[in-house]
Amino acid sequence: MKTKILVLSVLAAILAFTACQKWEEVEKPEILEGTLVIDSVVSHLTMPGSEEVRYMLVYLPPNYDTTKRYPVIYLLHGYGGNHMTLQAVEDVKSIADYLISTGAMPEAIIVTPDASNDLGGSFYTNSMYNSIPVFGLFENYIIYEVIPHIDSTYSTIASQEGRAIVGISMGGYGAAKLGIKHSDMFKAIGIHSGPVSFERFLDPIPDFGGNLIDIILAENGGELHYPDVLQRLGPDYPFTTMLFAQAAAFTPKLDMFENFDTLNCEFPLASVTGDTCGPGMLCVGVRLPFDYQGNTNDLLDVWLTEHNPRWLLDQYADQLSANGVAFYVDCGAQDELFLTSHAQDFAEGLEQHGLTYESEIFADAPGYPADEFPPLHSTHFQLRLKNSLIFVGQYLATQ
Repeated sequence: MKTKILVLSVLAAILAFTACQKWEEVEKPEILEGTLVIDSVVSHLTMPGSEEVRYMLVYLPPNYDTTKRYPVIYLLHGYGGNHMTLQAVEDVKSIADYLISTGAMPEAIIVTPDASNDLGGSFYTNSMYNSIPVFGLFENYIIYEVIPHIDSTYSTIASQEGRAIVGISMGGYGAAKLGIKHSDMFKAIGIHSGPVSFERFLDPIPDFGGNLIDIILAENGGELHYPDVLQRLGPDYPFTTMLFAQAAAFTPKLDMFENFDTLNCEFPLASVTGDTCGPGMLCVGVRLPFDYQGNTNDLLDVWLTEHNPRWLLDQYADQLSANGVAFYVDCGAQDELFLTSHAQDFAEGLEQHGLTYESEIFADAPGYPADEFPPLHSTHFQLRLKNSLIFVGQYLATQ
């Protein structure tokens, strides 16, 4: 009897050990470690009239080998962030290590450049007034300084087939804008919670009774008045603050203080020397697409066309198709910045033009019920970023 019990015990132990082995193999695959490098480039474009050291975070895949060539994914941070934010908040390295180690995405270099500025974010745009740079040429910075630096410094596949661009929020906007305008440089584009269809800013907002302009007016007591509105720029007035950052990117102004029409929402922000702007001084500022009471003006056409990814999609559809560019688009179903309709509208445009894409509106995720984890602007971003990295990775050339 003791022998039988001993045999059964040994068999149970063997079975338990085997089960544990299989569980470990399934749940904890061997994860190879990539490397993070803080790199920099001296930019002649981000600060008009001078040079500026700009940093970027570079992820090198496990066993990075300079005898090989790697595709590069440019990962763009959101408003208020910088080159370190996505790693600090979402641990991009661990995501990439896991996906590469499990074969879900190819070995790739991931680059997050710093696109911050004094207004909280550049929107990856060339800020120009009458052909004069105002708040920095950030589109050109990415295309003509960051990418050439990466290709000359690291072992990359320096062609369209070897590049993708992905971003969240302001970074989603940047990925869409740069990817569409430079489709000969990017094979795949990932857009997370991006403001990519500016017409939707004019839509009524459920349970509010107005549109985004009305929300901005409400933040400011019903009207925008200079200089009071400048005192409200900050986290307590999020929509007004982001509006000014967008205006600095899309419709800036460089002129004498006396030439700013504040009733038409032309607001001087600082002198060109960086001091407080006042009479008799050359100033940099912003022009909003509506007046102090919220009545839209001609500048709205500029926002709805050349700075609107949905409009750009229509203009560049043939080039995108010819270059075989693929898109990943997602957003939270309850995005608190009211961007869900942007993602839906953009996906409809991709469908109309017959472009390759995958889109998802996140209502919840496995293990994260919506009542406890509402699908907001950046909810489930680790999962969403995994999805987009897997998606863009399948279109990238490898060696």
